[in-house]
Amino acid sequence: MAAEQVGSPTTEKILQSLHAEAKKLLASRADEPFVAHLSRLASELPGRGWQRLTPHLLHNPLPQQGRGASGPSRAELIAACTVCDEYGQIEMADGAVANCRHRNVTQPAA
Repeated sequence: MAAEQVGSPTTEKILQSLHAEAKKLLASRADEPFVAHLSRLASELPGRGWQRLTPHLLHNPLPQQGRGASGPSRAELIAACTVCDEYGQIEMADGAVANCRHRNVTQPAA
């Protein structure tokens, strides 16, 4: 199978879709750290063969700024998380083990 040529109808359709997606995301938030993060994620798409920006952003959220030592420790996040085990890991659908991102934790356990 030949690679898509720049300017081909398929490539143009994908680019239009990505442009619309980026426009929608930037309408909700346009501060400099988010724009830089979104730009970096968009630049990763072709190399990975992906065509959608939103799922990539959901799996790679913008890192928290200035959390440093004032943020919860890993142990606190693991204790408060209802998804992962006592080691901060989750089992994936294919049986592989991955580190939990503790997305369901709103307030860490004290």
